[in-house]
Amino acid sequence: AKGGLSVEECALLADRYMVEFDRLGQYMLLPRAKMNEVLKMQEFSRSDNCSASDCAIEAGKLLSVRHMVYGSVGKIGNMFTLNTFMVNVEHGGTEKRATTDHEGRIEDLLRLAMRQNARQLLGLSSETETTPSAAIEPQPPMRNAVARPQPVVDDIGEGTDPKEPGKPSRPVPAALRKNL
Repeated sequence: AKGGLSVEECALLADRYMVEFDRLGQYMLLPRAKMNEVLKMQEFSRSDNCSASDCAIEAGKLLSVRHMVYGSVGKIGNMFTLNTFMVNVEHGGTEKRATTDHEGRIEDLLRLAMRQNARQLLGLSSETETTPSAAIEPQPPMRNAVARPQPVVDDIGEGTDPKEPGKPSRPVPAALRKNL
């Protein structure tokens, strides 16, 4: 908690941020309870010896995730500031960052600024836009989605359906057969 915000207010703001981030459907979120359970089993505790980015990357490796989002919220006078960062766990660098300043009541910070910052972090510009920009990694198919098997090319140049091996799905064009 920074600048006069209580721990409870920060926890509520963080929860709301996760809801808004998840609503955008660009990434699969690991539930906070599962994250805390895994980190506790791994005996991970954030120490003062690592930066927020380093700790996020270390936690991300323990959780076996590709990206971690972390941030801070603070208040100066009548203005709140929300800073969020997305790090690539594998490569160890900050991929995206967003800053949202909100002047007014904390209720409006909760209602408006959390969504605005999540959209900004993901590179989404308008409220109606929900598709990722070119730089965003799409959410892997998970919830209520089934990945369609892709036809494979066998050594005789026919496309075969992976669900029914040996059954041609469609012929492979002659130009592609030369490369087989």
